[in-house]
Amino acid sequence: MQIQWAIFAVILILNTIAAVVLGVMVLRRRNAPGGMTAAVMFFALSVWTLAYAMITISNEMPAKIFWLRVENIGILSVPILWFTFAIEYTLKEKRFHLIWRILLWVIPLISFVFLLSENWFQLYYQALEPMEANGTGPLVITRGSWYPAQLVMAYGSLAAGFLLLLWTMFRLRDLYRRQLIFLLIGVVVPILVNLFYQYGKNLFPGFYIPVDLTPISLTITAGFVSVGVFGLRMFDLVPIARNLVLENLPELVLVVDSYNRVLDANRTALAWFEKSSGEIVGRNLMDVFKLWPGLAGRFLNTSELSEEIEIPGNPPRTLEMLISPIFNQAGDIEGKVIVARDVSARKAIENEAKRANQALKMQLAEIETLRIQLQEQAVRDSLTGLYNRRHMAYLLDQAVEKTQKRDAVFSVAAVALDDFERINEKFGHKCGDVVLLTCANRLDKKVKPNEVLCRYGGAKFVILLPGMEQEEATRRAKEWQEAIRDKVIEYEGETLPEITISVGVSTFPKNGTESETILQAADRALYEAKSHGHNQVSSKIA
Repeated sequence: MQIQWAIFAVILILNTIAAVVLGVMVLRRRNAPGGMTAAVMFFALSVWTLAYAMITISNEMPAKIFWLRVENIGILSVPILWFTFAIEYTLKEKRFHLIWRILLWVIPLISFVFLLSENWFQLYYQALEPMEANGTGPLVITRGSWYPAQLVMAYGSLAAGFLLLLWTMFRLRDLYRRQLIFLLIGVVVPILVNLFYQYGKNLFPGFYIPVDLTPISLTITAGFVSVGVFGLRMFDLVPIARNLVLENLPELVLVVDSYNRVLDANRTALAWFEKSSGEIVGRNLMDVFKLWPGLAGRFLNTSELSEEIEIPGNPPRTLEMLISPIFNQAGDIEGKVIVARDVSARKAIENEAKRANQALKMQLAEIETLRIQLQEQAVRDSLTGLYNRRHMAYLLDQAVEKTQKRDAVFSVAAVALDDFERINEKFGHKCGDVVLLTCANRLDKKVKPNEVLCRYGGAKFVILLPGMEQEEATRRAKEWQEAIRDKVIEYEGETLPEITISVGVSTFPKNGTESETILQAADRALYEAKSHGHNQVSSKIA
């Protein structure tokens, strides 16, 4: 058995004991209105919690189903007993005749008959499955078609009993004001817990756990209701409980009057100031906070505050401050409550998280820069920095697709350096790289923003000219020739021979309707230009 289910079962058994004890205590006052019914309700709660514990620790499904049937004795009866108790306590028996109270049990009895029957069991629970693979833990249920009827009956009984008691409390509010608070806790909390169990999976899937905590909440709050109603001296313990809570709070708590004198301080406050109660109570805030005068100044100048404040020290501390005013019956401020929590550890974690987040952002930025660089390297020629052949093929495919949709034109120019092999042979490949880079830069300066220049390989370049007819492309090619021819290139102190280029032009769709066809047409036009010598332009497709 997993440890959490063992602990859960122990808690349920402790609640069983508590319910039995409360039932016995209330049974002693069975002559009070609703006393006997309340006692039976506690005993039904004990059956519920005990059976639930046995379901949790049982490994075999038959045993779980047996205890599930026992558990439903409590589940089905508690809401009806609660409503019956409300009727009896408010002395409304005459308005709710015995026959009507008997009819309240019809739906629960039908539900229990279904649970006992092998043939009709699925009308109430369509499917049952242990929460753990080894069979331990509570059962995960799938509701049957009759289950909603019982659920409506249960919620209706709980709500009707609550409203009946609430109406009585408002009529007799001076006498039962504190009991009303207990009744609110006694009904609202378990209903909310059960609603979460029934519908939390759909409403709050991120927080939902398929464990029914209703019997635990019912046992606890039913105890509150009983002491509030039957006067089992719980109210005599309230000031003690409040004092224990105040003393054991981990937050600093100071109560200050309208003259900024300390009226009360809890144990945490005494530990912070390293003083006894006698050294703090009755003193002015400025004296108490003399180590932190700036902090005291904040207290003196406001009666309401909620913020984080950093105080000096080694190391400095961050306090979460809350100041709430105290009003008298006339609505005037008589003092204030100061609550401070040391959140230095949390702030340190937050600051460390911020630093880590900032570092992560920087790393992500570096990664993004590297990604862009790698992406550029994948589409760029390493020598010239122009687009490479592979990317030009992609851009040419895109141009064909877009131009076909718009029924437009574009041209492609194939550019080659004349006698580039002679330069490599005479001056070396390093000189050839200088010539290539220089010509690439000259061409790049001459192409327009919407045009694309790439190095296609060796001494060959390709230029994509969107929206340009063949005649205009031919004219542009001559401009490129002039730009290259006019550029004087020097290498290692020596002026190189004049560099010229030959250009072949093809146009879409005149010379083809596919990217590869257009490119081949430009190549053939380039060969045609070269066949007539250097520094030639041709759009003739051989």
